Amino acid sequence: MNQANDRPGNGAANDDAGLQDPVELAEGDDGVEEAAEVVQAVPLTAEQQQILDLQDELSDMGQKLRQYAVSVDRMRGEFEASKVRLEREHQRMLATEKVGAAQGLLTVLDNVDKALASAGGATLESFVAGIQMIRADFETALGELGIERFDANGERFDPERHEAMTAVPVTDPKLDSRVLESITAGAALGDNIIRPAVVVVGRYVAPAKTDEAN
Repeated sequence: MNQANDRPGNGAANDDAGLQDPVELAEGDDGVEEAAEVVQAVPLTAEQQQILDLQDELSDMGQKLRQYAVSVDRMRGEFEASKVRLEREHQRMLATEKVGAAQGLLTVLDNVDKALASAGGATLESFVAGIQMIRADFETALGELGIERFDANGERFDPERHEAMTAVPVTDPKLDSRVLESITAGAALGDNIIRPAVVVVGRYVAPAKTDEAN
């Protein structure tokens, strides 16, 4: 009777041994590695592979974006530094030019003061000579600033260089639209006209026909 009861028990034990949980089988020393190999051996579907590829691309793009951001920040810093440096250099050059201009004009002003101081006892000729010297000094000071005055007499009228005060009728076609008289000289700074010359311009008028009978 006891033997009969032992047989089913043994069989149940054997059945339990034969139906062990796969997790328990993987709990040995090499169980984890074998389980990982089994997972890796499972082929990926096309969609899964595509997802993995997209994840890799996104990771690469993120890294490149961070690198670009660092480069942009560096370039922005360099640009701002260059801007400040150029502005400082520009202000320094302007200050230097102002000093040079002031020195030349102060010399002219000194000569004006001298001429006025000596005007009482000077002859007309010496006074005129002094004024001519002052004019030459003043023109030299303007030249040092790059400003050049020009006389427009004989030039063809150009609205960018000339300002016509009046037009005078002329019978010579060659004088049509020509500057006959420059009332005020023009001034240019390089290629830029800073003050047009005030001029009198010729306007051609055909001569009246005489009566042949007369």
